[in-house]
Amino acid sequence: MKTKPILTIVVLFTALTVLAALPARAQQAEGSPLADQTWARLGGPIGGLGYDIRMRPDNPDVMYVTDAWAGVHKSEDGGNTWFTLNDGIEARTGPSGDAIPVFCFTIDPNTYDTVWIGLQNLGAVYRSDDGGKTWEKRIKGIVERDGLTFRGITVEPGNSDVVYAAGEVSSWTGGRAEQRGREFDKAEGVVYKTVDGGNSWKAVWRGQSLARYIWINPNDHNILYVSTGIFDRESENSDPVTDTAGGEGVLKSTDGGETWTNINNGLGNLYVGSLFMHPQDPNILLAATGNNAYRAGGGVYLTTDGGASWKHVKGNHVTSVEFSLSNPQIAYAAGSDEFFRSEDGGKTWTILENELGRWGPAGIRPGFPIDFQVDPRDPDRIFVNNYGGGNFLSEDGGKTWVSASVGYTGADLRDVFVFPTNPAFVLVNGGSGPFLSRDGGVNWEGINPLDIRPIAAGARAVVDPLNQAHILLSSSVQGWTFESIDGGLNWYLVTNFEDELNNLPVLHIGDKFQGVQALAFAPSDPNIVYAGFGVWRKGKSANPNQLMSALISEDGGHSWTQLNGGPLEGWTVTGILVHPTNPDVAWFSTLGGGIFRTQDRGNTWEAVNQGLGTMQVMDLAGDPTNPDTLYAGAEDHGVFKSENGGESWKAISAGMDPNEPIYAVVVDPARPNVIYAGSNRSGVFISEDGGTRWRLINAGLRTRAINTLSISADGETLYAGTTGEGAFRLSTHDQDYFNTLMPTPTPVPPTTTSLPADMPFPTNTPTPVSPPGNLPCGTALLFPLFIFGIAWRLRHK
Repeated sequence: MKTKPILTIVVLFTALTVLAALPARAQQAEGSPLADQTWARLGGPIGGLGYDIRMRPDNPDVMYVTDAWAGVHKSEDGGNTWFTLNDGIEARTGPSGDAIPVFCFTIDPNTYDTVWIGLQNLGAVYRSDDGGKTWEKRIKGIVERDGLTFRGITVEPGNSDVVYAAGEVSSWTGGRAEQRGREFDKAEGVVYKTVDGGNSWKAVWRGQSLARYIWINPNDHNILYVSTGIFDRESENSDPVTDTAGGEGVLKSTDGGETWTNINNGLGNLYVGSLFMHPQDPNILLAATGNNAYRAGGGVYLTTDGGASWKHVKGNHVTSVEFSLSNPQIAYAAGSDEFFRSEDGGKTWTILENELGRWGPAGIRPGFPIDFQVDPRDPDRIFVNNYGGGNFLSEDGGKTWVSASVGYTGADLRDVFVFPTNPAFVLVNGGSGPFLSRDGGVNWEGINPLDIRPIAAGARAVVDPLNQAHILLSSSVQGWTFESIDGGLNWYLVTNFEDELNNLPVLHIGDKFQGVQALAFAPSDPNIVYAGFGVWRKGKSANPNQLMSALISEDGGHSWTQLNGGPLEGWTVTGILVHPTNPDVAWFSTLGGGIFRTQDRGNTWEAVNQGLGTMQVMDLAGDPTNPDTLYAGAEDHGVFKSENGGESWKAISAGMDPNEPIYAVVVDPARPNVIYAGSNRSGVFISEDGGTRWRLINAGLRTRAINTLSISADGETLYAGTTGEGAFRLSTHDQDYFNTLMPTPTPVPPTTTSLPADMPFPTNTPTPVSPPGNLPCGTALLFPLFIFGIAWRLRHK
């Protein structure tokens, strides 16, 4: 009967001995080394809502791109690197009020220092006379504000006072009720004209579909062409009930915009997202047509008679076309899945694809190519700006591609994961899929499993704590999870609920867009992995049409079993925290149901919401030295803390708005009294006293809409993933340090395949790695955790 106290004394003595050998900073409360650092904008990975791309005619190495989240970017080295150019654009949107919603861009053909932009949803046009260094709003006469998006601007050759601006008028403009079609808003269109350089504007056309491109005949400036429609808006005159696509097609004016005629003879689809005029013969135009809701009749169309007739020449859903200015026999066309090249002026076309039957850079899923720019010096050199993120470059006429986006991003990141022992290695997943950086976030490699199921809306990215070549990724739709055991070179599809979701009866919009929204390895046994399922950003009640809420793998993510969620069932899971020493214990946060706990590896569940309520909990974190201490970030409710394993919770939001939307919480592994909380509205908060007091640390953080945080094992590097500007880094180290840790290699194309039946299971054997500083690693770290686990179990017997 006396053996238990003796064992306890021995265990406690051993634990104290181990703790005494650890660095002093692990034993005492210590301030954060990051508290007074400045955030570095990393300019990546690719993502966002890219729109226009332009080259300066007299120096094509000077380029501009736009993004509806991150504004204007400029390159002065031919697209190798980019920097922002938004001074004077005071308009802001987004959850934190930091997004710069620039859609269209044009360079005055008469004065190259004069450039124009049009904004999304704010009814604003800006002009710069110094190449974008400063901007001035020009909106007099524009009657719409909220809901008017300018999608194209054209300046008359020879007369910079005459400018046309093509726009989209949303169905909800002016306080009207939103009108949705089969999939998208039913928008109208408008074209504004100024004859005094933007000092005043007048509408010269209004119609039933948005206006995009405007072309002026260089030989007769009274002859104008306007393309209308785009792939992700429906026209006001469409009708999904009768399967009427509607649309306006191509418009032509012969009197400078006073009157207009629809010139659609031969067009099989009236959603004309792109239009390009032949540089030598203005009667020849290429049109790209198609709509995601109405695909019939889409493709590339050619007219050689000024629009009197059109001929379908290629494709079935195309979003961009362009002639080469230096050799108009060369033309290009593309949609999200196909890229075409013509060498006879658009009459015939060849599809260009890689070994996977796709186009674009290795490991990167293209978005919708929304605009082209062919280098006027070289018809084989073409840039593509993608709606969905990223600027791509081909220098061999579209045969091969690289990402040309360093410094240019509007990415919406759902997850960021820094490798604990090497803070230069960072994984992200989000709206443009998964990416890996090896130099602290400056350069990014696409690691999208393209030949299995391309991830278009990524959710999570997690790494095995004992085998950093073992990675799991998930998609927020279709229920896909992918596994790699070689650091992301090869991928295997390990969950797929595509068929089940497609067979669901639709009760609500978005019910079929379900996926694995949360993933977590058990720290003490990475063979145990938990997954949370649901509809991302679903409402505050359980969804009866949700496939499941929880899954478990007991072989490191190789195979999965659906768990009986009990009270958890039907709730969308947002975050998972697994007990540091007991893999049977895990907490799941949910949208609207609060927090649920299992203590028997998912066989049973209980709500643990005392003091918390059934609110939308966005993330969970735990004190690595005390498993009873938990933190929760809540939508519009700040931060909560539990000191008894979740049995009860209390708000700990002193120093922040108690209604702060906290989407991410992390604890410094080396200083558990230091906690970081990411707000989707206000930026990053820090507490250096276990959550008692908070303050903002936003120096250098231009976009404060934080979705996710990840911290290195030594607590000296913190990464943040944002809505609208990709990743930011807060560190005690400069970029030279990250370059020294691991120079950026040449990206290796993924060679994905279907999951082989005999694929070896990952071996979770830790390989000691020497991280920066004097943190314990490998088996040296496991021993104190083992001792602590024994002491914790004895205390809770």
